[in-house]
Amino acid sequence: MSGFQCKQFYVSHDRCGMKVGTDSLLLGSWVDLSRVQRVLDIGTGSGILALMMAQRLADDGLTDYQIDGVEIEPEAAEQAASNFAASPWQHCLSAQLADIHQWRPQHQYDLVISNPPYFSAGQQLPCKKRQQARLEQTLSMTSLLSIAAAMVTADGQIALVLPLERRVDVALWAAQAGWYIDQQLTIKGRADKAAKRVLLSLRQGLGETLYYELTIYDQNNQYSQAFRQLTKAFYLAF
Repeated sequence: MSGFQCKQFYVSHDRCGMKVGTDSLLLGSWVDLSRVQRVLDIGTGSGILALMMAQRLADDGLTDYQIDGVEIEPEAAEQAASNFAASPWQHCLSAQLADIHQWRPQHQYDLVISNPPYFSAGQQLPCKKRQQARLEQTLSMTSLLSIAAAMVTADGQIALVLPLERRVDVALWAAQAGWYIDQQLTIKGRADKAAKRVLLSLRQGLGETLYYELTIYDQNNQYSQAFRQLTKAFYLAF
């Protein structure tokens, strides 16, 4: 069985279209969890983001919190449920097999988080599960943001990891829907390379965006100190 070992939990991902990767580990480590008790992970896949949220909230001393992961692909949803059951926080984690367009939550959330399918539909990938997980064929960016906005509390947030060029789409939606980008973390692989990924936090209303940048590898091709500091709660090597 293939998977990824974090410090406090293990994630099996052999039945998922997308494996555990740096994008999710960065987003799950970075997102602000102050005043968060209810979390919705849209497109949970293996459940890595939901598990990270559970660990961080538990590490902060919370005992009364709930994290729901919604996944449209049956095998991935089943694997997420298995990963949740094997974790130390099974009491607060729930995996839902559902189409997020039709799923109706029992309550609103303080945080909606997602590592969404963000490549344009129309491409063909050899693995159908991977195609569904990576391409906007079942969940467009506009739909994701609108659904998340309807499911979050008035003072809650939406957190995403995206290719840098998709920030324009998110900013346009936010301006039209009464939201703004609260924080942005631009990710570079190396200092001498162009940025390719961005982490975004959105909130309702008007406000200024706080901009940050993180480089994953240093000049010696080792993990940078900033990356280590951000993700040290999860990576075994740090």
